[in-house]
Amino acid sequence: MRLKKERWLVEEQMRHVQEERETSMKEEQKCLPEERCKRMNEQNQLLNEEEEKLSDEDMEVTQAIEKVLVSKGEQVQTCIADQYAVAQSVIVEKEKEEISVDVTKDKYDINPVILSKERIDFDEDEIEEKPKLPKRKRKNLSRMIVAELQQKVNQKTSSNMVLIPQHWSFRGKYSQDKSGIGKLAWKLTDFIKRDGTVKIR
Repeated sequence: MRLKKERWLVEEQMRHVQEERETSMKEEQKCLPEERCKRMNEQNQLLNEEEEKLSDEDMEVTQAIEKVLVSKGEQVQTCIADQYAVAQSVIVEKEKEEISVDVTKDKYDINPVILSKERIDFDEDEIEEKPKLPKRKRKNLSRMIVAELQQKVNQKTSSNMVLIPQHWSFRGKYSQDKSGIGKLAWKLTDFIKRDGTVKIR
């Protein structure tokens, strides 16, 4: 009889808890769409602000590209910068020679950087393709040097290390795992020596 009452009480408590969870879940589901709308509005505002900043930077970069100064007697053909373009090539003509200039545009850098000036020859016969290497040789060439690998491993392990007190790493004399102590097989433990059981043998 007593057990039946206790079971009944436990079942009632479980039902009560389940009902509370269901009501709380319903309330959360009602609040979720409102919170989602708020979050979406905040994200849209942030995206709009970032787009405005990027558009301002793009305008400054295009103006900087147009103002690239070239020495006397050279004519520059500038290309309009795309919003997502990273590098553009500008062709400079100088007395029947063509020189290519790479101008890079970074989101954070306003000033263009001139990377290289190379003469271009249009003879297709002179273009040589690199001989293709076998797969095994390519793998060997792409492998890291042992010294570099060791440095990377040391860096990774040093970031994961935590200094602990030295006594934490010692094994106890009477612990089950005595591999750290280096106990000799023919020596008896201290408490057996103290009891005097060695003399009795």
